[in-house]
Amino acid sequence: MELSELQKIWNTHSLKVAENTKINKRILKEMLIRKPSKTINWIKLKAIYQLIAGVVILILFFKDVKLRDPGLGLYIGITLLALLLLFSFIRGLKSVMLLISINMANPILIVKGTLLKFQKYKLSTMRYNFFITPPSFLAVILLTPIQFYQQQIILPILFFMLVYVIFSFYRFKFINEEFDNLNRQLAELEHLEE
Repeated sequence: MELSELQKIWNTHSLKVAENTKINKRILKEMLIRKPSKTINWIKLKAIYQLIAGVVILILFFKDVKLRDPGLGLYIGITLLALLLLFSFIRGLKSVMLLISINMANPILIVKGTLLKFQKYKLSTMRYNFFITPPSFLAVILLTPIQFYQQQIILPILFFMLVYVIFSFYRFKFINEEFDNLNRQLAELEHLEE
């Protein structure tokens, strides 16, 4: 064999090795993308479910509820509840739109940036919802003929508020852990893209 033939064979093998390396990286990337994709799809489903569930629960709640006699309390309750629910629905809709814009085919830095935007928006929405729930609860009390000052009503309301506060703190912790885990998975992909 001559030197030129050996160089040709060497170059051919080098090209095959480079092609195999590209294929292996693509396969590895596809394998590493599966888990974050599933997590993001799960978050999308939860966000859409929360958006739809809020409307369904509202419809079911007011389907059989006897409203208070027309008066100032009823009108204040309707206005307050409508404004708070509209605000919450619009924020939920924007949250879903941010999630839909996440595309795993984009470079990982773009995905991480969009995900960070969503995380910040989600946490701020949760904070807003934490603070608008008591006024929403007050609006429901104003809509119904419940006598708030009765002893039988005060204890369940206080219990509800206590459970709500505990649940909210747990949700904040859980959301942060979920995003930290997702960011770790995306960091693995980011190293692969370099």
